[in-house]
Amino acid sequence: MTKGQRKEAILQFLNFVFAPGDLYELRALGSKKHGTMRWLGDQSMGAALAAGGMEERDGDVYYGLNPVKLDSVYASKTPHNEPFTNVHFTMGDKSADCRNLYLIDIDPVRPSGAAATEGQRGDAISTADDVQVFLSSRDWPEPTRIDSGNGIHLLYKGDRTSADGCILKFALKALAEKFDGSCKVDQSVFNAGRIARLPYTLNRKAQRRSTVISYPTKWEPLPAARVLHLGMEGGYQFDYGEPRKVVGSKLAIDADGMDRFIHEYPNQLKLDAITQRDGATYFALSECPFKGAPHRGQDCGAGKTCIILWPDGVGFKCFSDDCSNHTFADLLRLLYGVTGRRPSMQIWDDNFEALEARWGGVVHVTSEDPEQKYLDHCYDEGFWDCLPEGIAYQYLTTYRFPACFDPKNPADPWLPVIMGEYRRGQERAALSAAWV
Repeated sequence: MTKGQRKEAILQFLNFVFAPGDLYELRALGSKKHGTMRWLGDQSMGAALAAGGMEERDGDVYYGLNPVKLDSVYASKTPHNEPFTNVHFTMGDKSADCRNLYLIDIDPVRPSGAAATEGQRGDAISTADDVQVFLSSRDWPEPTRIDSGNGIHLLYKGDRTSADGCILKFALKALAEKFDGSCKVDQSVFNAGRIARLPYTLNRKAQRRSTVISYPTKWEPLPAARVLHLGMEGGYQFDYGEPRKVVGSKLAIDADGMDRFIHEYPNQLKLDAITQRDGATYFALSECPFKGAPHRGQDCGAGKTCIILWPDGVGFKCFSDDCSNHTFADLLRLLYGVTGRRPSMQIWDDNFEALEARWGGVVHVTSEDPEQKYLDHCYDEGFWDCLPEGIAYQYLTTYRFPACFDPKNPADPWLPVIMGEYRRGQERAALSAAWV
């Protein structure tokens, strides 16, 4: 393959795995003269040319699996579409925007620093085949297969949900426990800022070029719920919080709100039909969110998993034996685990009348108040729907938002945030932008 052909092959790969407008990083390591080299940009032709230049300067070239947040500190302080040498500032986990790719890296067991033999490379291909067959049986889509020069990469398209890798960490552990032998599944490639060897560049340790073995017939996104299901087998535990036990709590969401709630998670909650029976509204799903697909062979196909809305409560029911014990609280944990955000819908209306009375009509909130720690906790955890609007409004305008906020200006961009959109992810993004 000529230099020009390699450039075109790299260009094809980058255009395949990244969406238009994605800001992503190339990084080259190992050059004694030029140190760490970096290119950050959104122009794939420039990236392909930069990759060739990095290789010519004795670097092993890698690419970031996930795109960079456009409003991150890293993106704002780093020149775009220009290669640099001897850099000390590269993409970190907090700079990742979303889960673009899931990497399963299979390497043969060998002495540290040694190149894989042809026999060991054959073992890696065989193990990768077994892993892919196993994941296909779990309804995982077809991956892109890459020869890294020593081992095999199975690259799955992400569904652009949270880039956090805590669930993937346990999914890789589950695969390692099942398939490790003469080859190992690398359990360290879960984090959001992970880099992987760029195809069609030289692996200097092996003195072989990394190549794309095959692209999938159909490049379909892998639902994060299926990664979660595998992660649970590797020991992952939910961390959304205990089921609610607030005294005096009542349901605050109606049928329209529940419909909006479902549509906030299109990759996890796929609405099939809405029916009413015995005073309850049933929101039937075409797939079980815990399985990431319909249950088969148990009379549990489309519509056999439901979110149920009663006049005074909300529940979740899957008619499969595999998921029959899951509750609505478990569903909230799952949604938070795979997307990194909580629902914006107000589901419960808690009774904090005593707390409101404590502040005499919410006019005496001071920084010395012993209850401020409670408010700090609500702010950090995104529990604003639990607070009376007046308390939340004064707390945010007094302590959390910049002095430039004008509550008398109906066009002020902070107003809708303060008055109703208190979800954690939205506020964090808005605050970061305000302080830049």
